[in-house]
Amino acid sequence: MLLDFNNNIDKEKQVDQLLEAYRSPFWIEEHQWFIGCLWTESINDAMFCLYSLPYSFENSTRNDISHKEFVEKTRSFVFELKTILDSLDTTCHEQIEKMNAQFSNVEFVCRKSNDAISRDPGKKFIEEELRYLIHKGPMQPVLNDYPKNLSLVAQKTTCKFVPKWFNEYPMLEYSESSDRAFCFACRLFHKGPGSEKADLAWIKTGLQSWSKMKGKGKGKGKKGKLEQHFTSSSHMSSMYRLSVFKNKHLNVEHLIDANHRLASQKEESIFQINKKIIETFFDCTLFLAKQGLAFRRDPQEHGNFIQLINLLRRHNPLLNSWFNDNKFKSHHVTYTSARSQDEFIEQIGTYLIRLIVQQVQNAPFYSVMIDSTPDCSHREIYSLVIRYVDNDLNIYERVIALKELPTKTGQAICDFILTILHDYQISTDCLVGQCYDNAPSMSGCRRGVQNCMKIALKRDIIHVPCGGHSANLGVKHGCECSTEYIRFFNLIEEIYDFLTSSINRYRTFRTQINSSTSAVTVKNLSITRWSANYESINAICRSLPEIINTFDLIISHIDDKVNANEKITPDDRKTKEQSINLQKAILSFEFNLLLNLLNQVTRQTQSLTDHLQKKSLDLVTASHLLFNTNKMLMEWRNDDLFLQNLIKECDDQALRNGVDIENEFARHHHQRPRSVKIDSNSKTGIHLNRIEYYVKLMREILDYLIVSLSEYYKLIEEKLQHFCSIFPGRVNQLTLENAKKICEIVPGISSPELLYSELQLLKNDIDSYTEMTELINKIKIIRHGYPNATRIYQFLLALPITVATNERCFSKLKLIKNKLRSTLMPDKMEWLIISS
Repeated sequence: MLLDFNNNIDKEKQVDQLLEAYRSPFWIEEHQWFIGCLWTESINDAMFCLYSLPYSFENSTRNDISHKEFVEKTRSFVFELKTILDSLDTTCHEQIEKMNAQFSNVEFVCRKSNDAISRDPGKKFIEEELRYLIHKGPMQPVLNDYPKNLSLVAQKTTCKFVPKWFNEYPMLEYSESSDRAFCFACRLFHKGPGSEKADLAWIKTGLQSWSKMKGKGKGKGKKGKLEQHFTSSSHMSSMYRLSVFKNKHLNVEHLIDANHRLASQKEESIFQINKKIIETFFDCTLFLAKQGLAFRRDPQEHGNFIQLINLLRRHNPLLNSWFNDNKFKSHHVTYTSARSQDEFIEQIGTYLIRLIVQQVQNAPFYSVMIDSTPDCSHREIYSLVIRYVDNDLNIYERVIALKELPTKTGQAICDFILTILHDYQISTDCLVGQCYDNAPSMSGCRRGVQNCMKIALKRDIIHVPCGGHSANLGVKHGCECSTEYIRFFNLIEEIYDFLTSSINRYRTFRTQINSSTSAVTVKNLSITRWSANYESINAICRSLPEIINTFDLIISHIDDKVNANEKITPDDRKTKEQSINLQKAILSFEFNLLLNLLNQVTRQTQSLTDHLQKKSLDLVTASHLLFNTNKMLMEWRNDDLFLQNLIKECDDQALRNGVDIENEFARHHHQRPRSVKIDSNSKTGIHLNRIEYYVKLMREILDYLIVSLSEYYKLIEEKLQHFCSIFPGRVNQLTLENAKKICEIVPGISSPELLYSELQLLKNDIDSYTEMTELINKIKIIRHGYPNATRIYQFLLALPITVATNERCFSKLKLIKNKLRSTLMPDKMEWLIISS
């Protein structure tokens, strides 16, 4: 033979496999519905032609058949097969056009039901509707009571629908309107091979013979209607069609209709592109919210949101093409309008709140912290922060609400807290601690929030006054313990006002600052900022030579104008006079002594305040910090040598500055004799020399700080008195009585003996650490073996220390709600701050 086929054996095997596939019952059953809607004769003719194909392969190798005869037979075979397939292709095309025409005539009507598609059993559904119904699943309403069949009641048999049947038969449905049962799979996919003997009652009319559903009383081995149907071949066929339909890639229509597959792929591609674009919009929203930046301005196209999008378009071709090409959008939308931006903010804010609430609900313990501040629109804004510990002993502090309250009473604030917890479905059973500032409406023992919470919940909730406020108040009141300290801080404020109230004076001062490597600009004494005293004192201490030089330059500049016979204004004379007085004041011995003392004292108190503001700090570590700070202040107070050396250093500095120390002391601290009415004997009066006087002055502020911090330390120790025996270094003091006391305080621990045993097993581990943080890291690793001990430490970690997170929230509030955004809506303000 001149005509040759390459790999004839492989091709023959492929044809045999194809014929076997067409002859298989599986293929015929799966494609039965498709065969019914096409010409069965065309399918049979095509299969007949394919049957003769193997003989053509055999003829290609026979020597008794001429080349011409073989080619003519092959050509005839191909022509016949082509005619059959062309007819079949035309029929398929007509069927697709009809289906598309049916799909385009679908009408959508409004319904009172929440379902977008009716579940009426008599309705025929298109593909999209079927996919929606499959996604929703069977209708299985669980009612308190189902309607009773009175005739069955008289027979004393099952007279109503039983909801537990849903668990036994997942495809079972119940219609509330007709009080009948249906089969979900058979109702949607009853047409097809294997459903010739299907019971229409399960498909259209529904069943109501409740006494026969389980087959009781019908004789041994008699199946009920439920078991009969859900084990029948017709139901299995419906389930098979349901499973095929769920898998989009196995759907017959998608396998045959290439155009539909391409359209679906294109739709999926556009969906993924739109998803990435929306993610970009959310990222832009989150960025602006975190930075506290405004989203919009007038005109709208100059707003930060749109300008940020335009910036990303320059570097993101996909984003740029999305804006330029309308094929990605069914309508002409850009999602950059004011309404869209507000929706992005709302979605992020509500999602974060929902996430925080979910974490709090799963936490074993949590505490509440609340504080208030007036905003730029003269509203008193309250921020509610929740401190909670997860099961892995990680500490979180989250802002959960920012609201305006009409009144500032303790009861109103208590109601606000409980309302927020109730609205977010957060159980108050896990509420173990509360932390507020020292205001009477917050921490008052009668009408304060802390007492109102105890009354409302009818149990004791540990109240910890804010450590940051307490330390700051101790420093603030200590700095007012005598007139010398008051004059000192007034002088610092006067220096700040003098240098910053004039552009020329501040430029001169800035020149001196820039020429130095260690000097910094002066700071204002803020009433609300906890670090104000230390920052102001430290700035003066570091920049004292530059400040003195600035005063010299200001005085010399005015003197030069006088020497040059230039006109001197009253302001110039006043400036020179102020410069001379301020320079003389800061060169004095007393100012330098108090400056050096307070710089060291406030450095220690500032370090304490900084540690107390950390979110990860626990109450035990805070107690240690208070103890160590108080111990250091006590050592300074009792160390005469330290105080005298401080005086000696300031003496040397004052002498270098040309200050008459004794004359200054005699002029400012002249000791007047006591009144004769009080004591007629002048010898009984106490006369202090200069050294003794200043030692006494320095001890006054140290005594005040020591007393203030000691009181707060004792309060913390009182809160932790029953837990002291489980701290590092104290576990040897643990007794069974301590364990019983702890179980009374900490909810969820039923056996004191079991807790005591666990702590005894952990005794060596607890003793091996000196810090609470090290012990907590160890507990994180072994927590599954010691559940009760872990719960105790979770309780301790959940107790709050300060309301610093509330204060940080207010700092964000001042950035977000400023004078240009004073009309910001409350909900939007809350979402922005939570997102930041």
